[in-house]
Amino acid sequence: MTETPEVIAPSIRAAVEASLPDLPRLPRDGAAVAALRLYATLLDDTVDRVQDAAEEDQARDFGRMVTAITKIGPRFERMIDMLGMSPGSRPSAPQQGGPAGGDPASAALDQLRAGVAAVAARFDPAATVDPAVTAADAGD
Repeated sequence: MTETPEVIAPSIRAAVEASLPDLPRLPRDGAAVAALRLYATLLDDTVDRVQDAAEEDQARDFGRMVTAITKIGPRFERMIDMLGMSPGSRPSAPQQGGPAGGDPASAALDQLRAGVAAVAARFDPAATVDPAVTAADAGD
């Protein structure tokens, strides 16, 4: 079996830009997209500076840049969640022409839930009780 190699974007910003054309969004999402682009650019710039600092052994700047990444990273992550771009947020993000929720796993889960609901609708709890036990309990 031949595996397809994963394509890795040259930067976070490039990955964001590659993902945006497929993102279902409303005009009011423009500010969120602009913030996402800004965070991606800041992360790319900071990662580049961290790599340069590591090469030049600039410990003071290295610490500041790592702190910047730890502040920007969670904001970037929240933004991609808000826009429905992360795996955890996809079930709530509708996709045009795709399965319910825009995620194949969500469609499979919906089918499973429907099957369980159908079985539960046919289930009669009274049928599982032994009539002799019911009669004995009535005599107590």
